[in-house]
Amino acid sequence: MSGADPTVHVDGLRKTFVVPEREAGLRAAIRSLVRRKTREVHAVEGITFDIEPGEIVGFLGPNGAGKTTTLKMLATFRRAGSGSSCAASRSSWATATSCSGTFRRPIPGS
Repeated sequence: MSGADPTVHVDGLRKTFVVPEREAGLRAAIRSLVRRKTREVHAVEGITFDIEPGEIVGFLGPNGAGKTTTLKMLATFRRAGSGSSCAASRSSWATATSCSGTFRRPIPGS
């Protein structure tokens, strides 16, 4: 490659959702109004990649692999749980800060 800074840099990006568990039946539905059981779903688990200037890439994987969640985090439509990301020299979720240099700016609130 050219040795230039990557256009997109992602390092250890993670996102976990907490979703309610549902049981069948009217009694379970009423019980869930008072005491809801939840479980964690790991949508993205520690992905790391770089996209160099001029590089063409594809984002492939099975259903539920976290492709859309990853792209939403890069586009800043969804906040990441942890990790760092930088696209076009701007850190995701950081206002007016540059990623030049180390490309390891953590996402605020993570």
